[in-house]
Amino acid sequence: MPKNIAINITGKSIAWLLLAGALVWLLKNFSSILLLLFIAILLAVAITPLVERLERQRLPRPLAIALIYVGLFGIFSVALAILIPVLVNETTQLSTSLPKLTQSVLNLPEKWIPGLAQNLQLTDLATQLSAQIGAVVGSVGTLLVQFG
Repeated sequence: MPKNIAINITGKSIAWLLLAGALVWLLKNFSSILLLLFIAILLAVAITPLVERLERQRLPRPLAIALIYVGLFGIFSVALAILIPVLVNETTQLSTSLPKLTQSVLNLPEKWIPGLAQNLQLTDLATQLSAQIGAVVGSVGTLLVQFG
């Protein structure tokens, strides 16, 4: 004999469900804003001791904060100025030596099992793979140059 089951949904449970849905929507749509807010709070907490030290030396708080940000920006700029030429050079070297590396990797099975390359047509695969990877690496180098 079937039993009757009663389900009671209260207004409070509906409100909690709507609140949870709104929170998920906010996190989905404002994730970039929340990330920036998190980074800003983290940076503010990180520079607070130095700001307080500069305040003890009778420097106004806004000026102390501005000096610290200018210093951090300078350090970041110098680091980028040093790293970007190195990255461009490395990606250029990688794009020029990649076809040889790809060919040598694809020739390894031929050394182990003679005649395998003819059966699997690895030479066509090597040229296609080298062209595709070379294009990707070349575009990374171009992107780094544009960013620099």
